[in-house]
Amino acid sequence: MKTDCIGIQNKSAATTTVNGIAWVNESGCFMYDGESLDNLMRGQIDRNKWQANFQSFANIGFSEPDQAMICMGVYRTYIYSFRDEHWVKFELFNSGNPFISNMINHPLNGAMWFTGST
Repeated sequence: MKTDCIGIQNKSAATTTVNGIAWVNESGCFMYDGESLDNLMRGQIDRNKWQANFQSFANIGFSEPDQAMICMGVYRTYIYSFRDEHWVKFELFNSGNPFISNMINHPLNGAMWFTGST
């Protein structure tokens, strides 16, 4: 795999999962399990829609109880199921709210974050 353009702009774009380290940016959602690097969105989500959604904002979290990864962008939120290895899209999950914290993995409740306003 070519490794150009797979870095992150801020800490909220990376998380740990039971399967390894994951991060999201405009080029995809990447997973490194200690041996191999995979782009989990490749072949499943239109690249142009993904790029437009994640070029200025990316937030990722892991929900251990659900075995799912939540990737929030500007317009859409994508949830990846490790159980089924597929994506689900939500159009207005975060509504482009610029006041959102990084996500934490609560052992009982899954991924949690704070949203607010000024």
